[in-house]
Amino acid sequence: MKQKYTLRGLKYLTVTFFMLILYILLSNIFFLYSYANNIILPYQIVYIVMFISIITFFIGTFFLWKGRSEITEKHTNNIDKGLWLIIIFLVINTIFLLFLDKAITNSLSFFILNLMIMLASFYLLKDISNNKIRVAIWISIFLFVVFYPLITIVMYYFQSDYYVNLYRLILQILSLVIPYILFTFCYYKAYKIIKK
Repeated sequence: MKQKYTLRGLKYLTVTFFMLILYILLSNIFFLYSYANNIILPYQIVYIVMFISIITFFIGTFFLWKGRSEITEKHTNNIDKGLWLIIIFLVINTIFLLFLDKAITNSLSFFILNLMIMLASFYLLKDISNNKIRVAIWISIFLFVVFYPLITIVMYYFQSDYYVNLYRLILQILSLVIPYILFTFCYYKAYKIIKK
Protein backbone atom coordinates (compact mmCIF):
# COMPACT_ATOMS: atom_id res chain seq x y z
CA MET A 1 0.00 0.00 0.00
CA LYS A 2 1.31 3.46 -0.88
CA GLN A 3 1.75 5.77 2.09
CA LYS A 4 0.61 8.96 0.33
CA TYR A 5 -0.99 10.64 3.35
CA THR A 6 1.88 9.76 5.64
CA LEU A 7 4.38 11.17 3.14
CA ARG A 8 2.34 14.38 2.79
CA GLY A 9 2.13 14.73 6.56
CA LEU A 10 5.87 14.28 6.95
CA LYS A 11 6.50 16.93 4.26
CA TYR A 12 4.28 19.44 6.04
CA LEU A 13 5.86 18.73 9.41
CA THR A 14 9.35 19.15 7.94
CA VAL A 15 8.22 22.55 6.64
CA THR A 16 6.77 23.34 10.08
CA PHE A 17 10.07 22.93 11.87
CA PHE A 18 11.94 24.77 9.12
CA MET A 19 9.50 27.68 9.55
CA LEU A 20 9.99 27.55 13.34
CA ILE A 21 13.77 27.86 12.83
CA LEU A 22 13.10 30.85 10.59
CA TYR A 23 10.73 32.31 13.20
CA ILE A 24 13.30 32.15 16.00
CA LEU A 25 16.12 33.50 13.82
CA LEU A 26 14.01 36.38 12.46
CA SER A 27 12.68 37.31 15.90
CA ASN A 28 16.23 37.39 17.30
CA ILE A 29 17.57 39.41 14.38
CA PHE A 30 14.68 41.88 14.67
CA PHE A 31 15.10 42.10 18.45
CA LEU A 32 18.87 42.65 18.34
CA TYR A 33 18.66 45.14 15.47
CA SER A 34 15.91 47.09 17.24
CA TYR A 35 17.88 46.99 20.50
CA ALA A 36 21.11 48.18 18.87
CA ASN A 37 19.62 50.87 16.61
CA ASN A 38 16.50 51.97 18.52
CA ILE A 39 14.40 51.25 15.43
CA ILE A 40 11.22 49.22 15.48
CA LEU A 41 11.17 46.72 12.65
CA PRO A 42 7.97 45.26 11.12
CA TYR A 43 7.34 42.31 13.44
CA GLN A 44 4.33 41.32 11.32
CA ILE A 45 6.75 39.29 9.18
CA VAL A 46 7.71 37.24 12.23
CA TYR A 47 4.06 36.68 13.12
CA ILE A 48 3.25 35.59 9.57
CA VAL A 49 6.06 33.00 9.72
CA MET A 50 4.71 31.74 13.07
CA PHE A 51 1.16 31.58 11.69
CA ILE A 52 2.36 29.56 8.66
CA SER A 53 4.21 27.14 10.95
CA ILE A 54 1.07 26.61 13.07
CA ILE A 55 -1.03 25.94 9.95
CA THR A 56 1.54 23.52 8.47
CA PHE A 57 1.78 21.68 11.83
CA PHE A 58 -1.95 21.02 11.93
CA ILE A 59 -2.13 20.13 8.23
CA GLY A 60 0.81 17.73 8.62
CA THR A 61 -0.69 16.17 11.73
CA PHE A 62 -4.03 15.79 9.95
CA PHE A 63 -2.36 13.99 7.03
CA LEU A 64 -0.46 11.68 9.41
CA TRP A 65 -3.75 10.93 11.18
CA LYS A 66 -5.53 10.32 7.86
CA GLY A 67 -2.76 7.93 6.78
CA ARG A 68 -2.34 6.27 10.18
CA SER A 69 -3.49 2.89 8.84
CA GLU A 70 -0.98 3.01 5.96
CA ILE A 71 1.86 1.58 8.06
CA THR A 72 1.04 -0.80 10.95
CA GLU A 73 -1.50 -1.14 13.74
CA LYS A 74 1.17 -0.10 16.24
CA HIS A 75 1.76 3.07 14.20
CA THR A 76 -1.99 3.75 14.25
CA ASN A 77 -2.00 3.55 18.06
CA ASN A 78 1.00 5.88 18.33
CA ILE A 79 -0.59 8.44 15.99
CA ASP A 80 -3.70 8.35 18.19
CA LYS A 81 -1.53 8.84 21.31
CA GLY A 82 0.19 11.80 19.65
CA LEU A 83 -3.15 13.37 18.76
CA TRP A 84 -4.53 12.87 22.27
CA LEU A 85 -1.38 14.49 23.62
CA ILE A 86 -1.96 17.50 21.35
CA ILE A 87 -5.60 17.78 22.48
CA ILE A 88 -4.69 17.52 26.19
CA PHE A 89 -1.92 20.13 25.88
CA LEU A 90 -4.21 22.51 23.96
CA VAL A 91 -6.87 22.20 26.69
CA ILE A 92 -4.27 22.84 29.42
CA ASN A 93 -2.93 25.82 27.49
CA THR A 94 -6.44 27.25 27.04
CA ILE A 95 -7.11 26.92 30.78
CA PHE A 96 -3.84 28.74 31.55
CA LEU A 97 -4.70 31.49 29.06
CA LEU A 98 -8.10 31.99 30.70
CA PHE A 99 -7.12 31.93 34.36
CA LEU A 100 -3.49 33.00 34.76
CA ASP A 101 -1.89 36.42 34.64
CA LYS A 102 -0.91 37.48 31.11
CA ALA A 103 2.78 38.03 31.99
CA ILE A 104 3.05 34.46 33.27
CA THR A 105 0.88 33.02 30.52
CA ASN A 106 2.92 34.22 27.50
CA SER A 107 6.08 32.38 28.47
CA LEU A 108 4.24 29.40 29.94
CA SER A 109 1.99 29.11 26.90
CA PHE A 110 4.97 29.10 24.53
CA PHE A 111 6.65 26.43 26.69
CA ILE A 112 3.53 24.23 26.79
CA LEU A 113 2.90 24.48 23.05
CA ASN A 114 6.50 23.66 22.17
CA LEU A 115 6.56 20.76 24.61
CA MET A 116 3.30 19.54 23.05
CA ILE A 117 4.77 19.65 19.54
CA MET A 118 7.93 17.86 20.65
CA LEU A 119 6.27 15.11 22.68
CA ALA A 120 3.61 14.56 20.03
CA SER A 121 6.39 14.29 17.44
CA PHE A 122 7.88 11.41 19.40
CA TYR A 123 4.67 9.43 18.94
CA LEU A 124 4.11 10.60 15.37
CA LEU A 125 7.57 9.34 14.38
CA LYS A 126 7.99 6.41 16.77
CA ASP A 127 7.21 3.57 14.36
CA ILE A 128 8.32 5.16 11.10
CA SER A 129 11.84 6.05 12.15
CA ASN A 130 15.06 4.43 13.20
CA ASN A 131 16.86 4.56 16.53
CA LYS A 132 18.96 7.62 15.55
CA ILE A 133 15.82 9.64 14.94
CA ARG A 134 14.30 8.62 18.28
CA VAL A 135 17.54 9.59 20.08
CA ALA A 136 17.56 12.97 18.26
CA ILE A 137 13.97 13.56 19.40
CA TRP A 138 14.85 12.89 23.06
CA ILE A 139 17.95 15.11 22.82
CA SER A 140 15.75 17.90 21.42
CA ILE A 141 13.19 17.52 24.20
CA PHE A 142 15.95 17.47 26.83
CA LEU A 143 17.58 20.64 25.45
CA PHE A 144 14.23 22.43 25.35
CA VAL A 145 13.10 21.40 28.85
CA VAL A 146 16.47 22.26 30.44
CA PHE A 147 17.37 25.51 28.69
CA TYR A 148 14.06 27.21 27.84
CA PRO A 149 13.08 27.93 31.49
CA LEU A 150 16.46 29.65 31.89
CA ILE A 151 15.44 32.20 29.22
CA THR A 152 12.45 33.19 31.35
CA ILE A 153 14.62 33.45 34.46
CA VAL A 154 17.20 35.62 32.65
CA MET A 155 14.53 37.90 31.16
CA TYR A 156 12.53 38.38 34.37
CA TYR A 157 15.27 38.63 36.97
CA PHE A 158 18.04 40.54 35.19
CA GLN A 159 17.96 44.03 33.80
CA SER A 160 18.20 44.08 30.02
CA ASP A 161 21.70 44.90 28.80
CA TYR A 162 24.20 43.58 26.26
CA TYR A 163 25.14 40.48 28.31
CA VAL A 164 21.58 39.57 29.19
CA ASN A 165 20.63 39.78 25.51
CA LEU A 166 23.65 37.66 24.62
CA TYR A 167 22.72 35.02 27.24
CA ARG A 168 19.14 35.07 25.95
CA LEU A 169 20.37 34.52 22.40
CA ILE A 170 22.63 31.63 23.44
CA LEU A 171 19.82 30.04 25.46
CA GLN A 172 17.41 30.39 22.53
CA ILE A 173 19.89 28.69 20.25
CA LEU A 174 20.31 25.84 22.74
CA SER A 175 16.65 25.46 23.66
CA LEU A 176 14.89 26.22 20.38
CA VAL A 177 17.09 26.48 17.30
CA ILE A 178 19.05 23.24 17.85
CA PRO A 179 15.89 21.23 18.74
CA TYR A 180 14.04 22.65 15.72
CA ILE A 181 16.96 21.75 13.46
CA LEU A 182 16.97 18.23 14.91
CA PHE A 183 13.21 17.89 14.40
CA THR A 184 13.50 19.14 10.81
CA PHE A 185 16.15 16.47 10.28
CA CYS A 186 13.99 13.80 11.99
CA TYR A 187 10.90 14.46 9.89
CA TYR A 188 12.95 14.67 6.70
CA LYS A 189 14.74 11.38 7.46
CA ALA A 190 11.43 9.70 8.33
CA TYR A 191 10.08 10.95 5.00
CA LYS A 192 13.07 9.40 3.21
CA ILE A 193 12.64 6.10 5.09
CA ILE A 194 8.93 5.85 4.20
CA LYS A 195 9.52 6.89 0.59
CA LYS A 196 11.92 3.93 0.12
